[in-house]
Amino acid sequence: MSSNIVDSLRLATNQCNIYGGFFVFFTGMIGNILNVIIFTSLKTFRETSAAFYMNVTSAVNIFQLVVGLLSRILITGYDIDPTKTSSVLCKARQFTLVTTMLIIFSCMCFAAIDQFLLLTNRWRHLCSLQVASRLVIVAFIVWFLHGIPIFIFLDLYPSL
Repeated sequence: MSSNIVDSLRLATNQCNIYGGFFVFFTGMIGNILNVIIFTSLKTFRETSAAFYMNVTSAVNIFQLVVGLLSRILITGYDIDPTKTSSVLCKARQFTLVTTMLIIFSCMCFAAIDQFLLLTNRWRHLCSLQVASRLVIVAFIVWFLHGIPIFIFLDLYPSL
């Protein structure tokens, strides 16, 4: 009796992972691609640093959707898990997920801070594309360095 319930719940979970995951994947890809197109094509957005932050966020989000969500759909929905056989792939997946998430959060915070500084006359000079690109490069470097211990210490499937 209880094994039937467990099996039906496992099947329902797998179906939710497959269909819900594909829905989030496709809507996220469409939305982020449209964001990149709009932020790069319109002149008013190309000249603002906040739009630059949002453009970087959308591009990194696309990468995170492909690496993180698509691999999660394959792992839980179809039982295709290359991370079980390769420790490097396991570490690279975790490194990518953590690093991209932190880069996205940093760029969103930079955009909010940029909009706040734009309202003040004293700090308005900090709202330029040059400052924005330097902050994004620093964020990439810091979060990549932050992720190095994942490659050193993480081993989800230790070899016997």
